[in-house]
Amino acid sequence: MGQHDDITGDRLREELVSFARLILLLERKGALLDRSASVLRLLGDLRRMVFAWEVRATDREGPPRPRRPGAAPQEADEDASARIVREALAREKELLDELEGGSVDDHAEGDGS
Repeated sequence: MGQHDDITGDRLREELVSFARLILLLERKGALLDRSASVLRLLGDLRRMVFAWEVRATDREGPPRPRRPGAAPQEADEDASARIVREALAREKELLDELEGGSVDDHAEGDGS
């Protein structure tokens, strides 16, 4: 079992918002690049949490169903796995596009100062 297998949606949301606030705080203080090693470590932890959440989300959807009539169960599993990877990559791309576009809300609640 993974370290974050029991993560709830509320906890994941809190962790992501906390990380966003930390990034904004470090940027305001001019310390973002100086703390890059810490940011990377936290980002790695967040990625593991998001992955665990994604895996749990697919469990909530129930067992994979064949997409084609008569498809073998193994093929259905491979289709579900490919879908999960596609969705995760699409979400990652959306996030990166948003971050690069500078659409981060500078007026986030509780800036931690």
